[in-house]
This record gives sequence, C-alpha cells and structure tokens, in this order.
Amino acid sequence: NNNLQVRERRKDTKRSKSMWNKLFANNNCVTEHTKSRAATVAVLVVDGTRAHRDLWASVFSGCTTKSGVPVVPEVCDWDSMHLTAYSEYGASREAAAFVDIVEQKPDGGGTRVKTVRPNACLIRSQVRGVTPSQDYRNLLYGLQFAGVPCVNSLQSILSFVERPWVFGELLRIRDRLGRENFPLIPQNYYPSHRSMLIGPVFPAVIKVGHCHAGHGKLVIRDHHAFQDFASVMAIDNHYCTGEPFLDGEYDLRIQKIGNCYRAYKRSGTGQWKTNTGTSVLEEIELTPQYKMWADAASQLFGGLDICAVDAIHGTDGKEYILEVNDTAIGLGPTHELEDMHLMKDLILQKLELPQPAAQ
Repeated sequence: NNNLQVRERRKDTKRSKSMWNKLFANNNCVTEHTKSRAATVAVLVVDGTRAHRDLWASVFSGCTTKSGVPVVPEVCDWDSMHLTAYSEYGASREAAAFVDIVEQKPDGGGTRVKTVRPNACLIRSQVRGVTPSQDYRNLLYGLQFAGVPCVNSLQSILSFVERPWVFGELLRIRDRLGRENFPLIPQNYYPSHRSMLIGPVFPAVIKVGHCHAGHGKLVIRDHHAFQDFASVMAIDNHYCTGEPFLDGEYDLRIQKIGNCYRAYKRSGTGQWKTNTGTSVLEEIELTPQYKMWADAASQLFGGLDICAVDAIHGTDGKEYILEVNDTAIGLGPTHELEDMHLMKDLILQKLELPQPAAQ
C-alpha cells in the first residue's frame, strides 16, 4: 500500500509540472513588473518639492536609450519611499533594488503604491533632516548595496551628511591652493560639551550637528554665553563648530552643474541668516577666482557633478568661504528649469544615453 501511494504522488507531481510548464510557455504570460521593466528605463528622482513632479516629467520628455527605450522619471521624496535590495536577483543573479513609492491617487481618493526598479538616481533632497525621523541614510545604503548609478555619487552624498567631514577636506584644498586663493573661514570643532573650554573668536557663530538651511545655528557674543551654551550641549550627544561672526555686506553662491557655472549675490533684509526669511538673489559675473573655488570644490570625494560654494562678502571688502553644498542645492528661480535640464543631462551621461531629438 505504501509503494502504491508513493507511485500516485509521483504521478501527481509530474502532472503538476507539466501543467505549469504549459502555462508559462505562453509568451503572453508576462507580469506587469516585467513589462514595465522592459518598456522603460526608470530614473529615481528624490525631490521633496511638489511643484517639481510635473517639471521633471517635462524635463525628461523625449529621452530614450540607444535602443529607443523611453527614460521615465519616478519622482518622490525620502519619506514616501520604501526600498529592498538583493545581491542576486533573477536569472542573471545581478544586484538589484526595488523601490515602493507611496503616492496620492489622481482623484484624491487615498494612496497607491508603485514599485519601480531604478536604473539610475538623482538625489535632490537632503538625506538627513533636523529630527531623528528624517534620517534616510538606510535608504541611501540600499541604493549603494544594489550599485545604482547616482548623481552625485552615493559615496559623496554620504560624506556630505556630516559637515566636519566636508570641512576637513576643504582644509586640504586651502593648504594646497593657499589661503589667498581659497580663503576658508577659520573654524573650531568640538566633539562634545567636554571639549568646549577654549572658545572661538567672539562674536561667534555656533553650528550644532549636521543641520542645514539655518537650523541649529546661533550667535554667541562672549565667553560667558559660550560656557552657558556648553551646559546646554551637555544634555545631548551632538558635536558643534564655532567660527567668527562676520559682518557681511552680502552672501555669495558659486554654483556648478556639470560644466555650467553661475554666480549669485544674495542680500538679506535685516536677518544675519540670509538663507532664511526674505532675501534678494541677483546673478553676478563669474570671476576667475569664483570659478577656481567651484572647480576645487567639485573635486571633493572623487568628484561632484553638482555643487555650490557658499561665501560671504564682508563690509571690509574681504571674502571668506563658509561651506560647500552638494546635490541638494537650491536653484535660482531665473534658471531653475535650465538647471534641471543640466541635471538630466548628467543622468543621461551616467547611463550613456543619447540626448532627445530636437522638437
């Protein structure tokens, strides 16, 4: 009886295999994911500005691969995406990342999830925000795990998460080019409150942790206030930096996207943080010195496709470099669309794709 049962089970198994083989032998039996994978090349654009969603679709309109496959931008921000990466995927056993994008339905009736496998990535949002819940480095690790080509490089974006790491490299540039050619502002680094014994030149600007866009910055007027602030630093595990507070006439931003340079002058309206509140942005002449600053900064961490040097023009007529920002830089409104096209060109170069035909 046992032998008979074994023979029957073997017959059932053979019949099941035959049935499934016939089903999958049909050429029309292709999943939606497989269809979309073969029909398009997906570029993941991480951009938190909602108004840019339709703009990116317009910017990439008409782009195709050498074999004529359309290039489609998939736009989302860090907080609306989930990622899984595999070291071996499919028959080719190649590394791959899949991104689930949570987006609103066009009719406003709830949300839907769209799964894409990015062939390349353009990151236009900060990887790490102000709060712990805005730390998206784990998603960045997944893109690196799967080897997704990115603008800027994933290694450089990770390096730019921490400002002291970047400033240390700027010091190497200053030492190589000289202080006159690369006038980097003096700065002190304090890994914790315990090391805040000798302060910077007062008045001073103190910058706490990794924050951007004016967050975590304050002016300290004297050493008494500095020691008071050190006691505040003791309640959390953050580092901080200190640098002289400069009486500035206006701010400077030297922007480089690929081989395109722009120089801007930004004047505030009473606040010392001219990147917050209301300010006036004006495009100015790109001097040889400004170009040299941008060229030097673009060599950081193996090369930056997109970067901007921020500096200050003091009331004494001297200029000091404050910092360098990478791929998440804000764009001037006058050239925003043109600059987005430049970024698209960088992605096409990463993928070795031709430019779209002229319309």
